[in-house]
Amino acid sequence: MFRSSSPLLRKSEPPVQVQDIIITAWTIRHPTRNRNDPIARADWSEKCDVAEEFEKKDKKISNLSETIAKQDETIAQLHSEMEKLTSEKEIEKDVKSSYVEMPIDDL
Repeated sequence: MFRSSSPLLRKSEPPVQVQDIIITAWTIRHPTRNRNDPIARADWSEKCDVAEEFEKKDKKISNLSETIAKQDETIAQLHSEMEKLTSEKEIEKDVKSSYVEMPIDDL
């Protein structure tokens, strides 16, 4: 006699695979279509607030990057001025060392 793994199947029926499908329905609340929906209006205002915060942070970041760029320029200028001053001091040292001191009596 034929033994089936499933007691509900008869001898002549082929095995059937059953797959569970879960369907999730989402309700989209749109503030312009239903102006009287307080939840949708609250969600919309919250999203607008988040977008404004992102814009503020983006402006702060761009301002900081501009400040950093200006500071980098200032540092570069100070560095070049410092190099000029050190080279001028070296020239002064060279000039002073090249002078020969002559006693006044010899003149």
